[in-house]
Amino acid sequence: MFETISKGFRDISQRMRGVRELNASNIDEALKAIRASLLEADVNYHVVKRFLERVKDRAIGEEVRVKVTDAQGNVHKVTPGQHFIKICQEELENLMGPVDPEPVKMAEKAPTKVMFFFDTEDFTCDESNDAIRDTAKILTEAGVKGEYNIVGYLARELVRLNRRDVIDALRPHAIGTQTLKHSVH
Repeated sequence: MFETISKGFRDISQRMRGVRELNASNIDEALKAIRASLLEADVNYHVVKRFLERVKDRAIGEEVRVKVTDAQGNVHKVTPGQHFIKICQEELENLMGPVDPEPVKMAEKAPTKVMFFFDTEDFTCDESNDAIRDTAKILTEAGVKGEYNIVGYLARELVRLNRRDVIDALRPHAIGTQTLKHSVH
């Protein structure tokens, strides 16, 4: 999911390169590409719609400062395209909410249960497999029992890729299964 969204925003950044001003036309074109990227990443349609409305409201009519000062006091030249990407970034951060610095709260009376769901898109690269392995190890070390739900053929794919380390890390936890029906739109 994040790879799809990241790719979409890299594409927007390329498209906005050389844009000398933000206007309704180039903003609408960029928003269409962002919409496609977010929907392709299975973000809820209504969430996408609200996000795009907020970005558009901020981008149209906002004054673009061509020089900005960073936290260290350095002055940088900023293009309208970079300004648009910054608006998108800020709105994504608002959408996802504030970061909770508190760790997972353990139940006062054991056990604490944590449930994770992984679709096939989540197992597209070694980094994703490593993340799943690492979360399982962290939970095991903390004495927390997690439930990992994965599509059955995906488990076979882990075996085929010789990712026994991931499978072994998941063993202490409950392994559920998912059907492919959830992917039908």
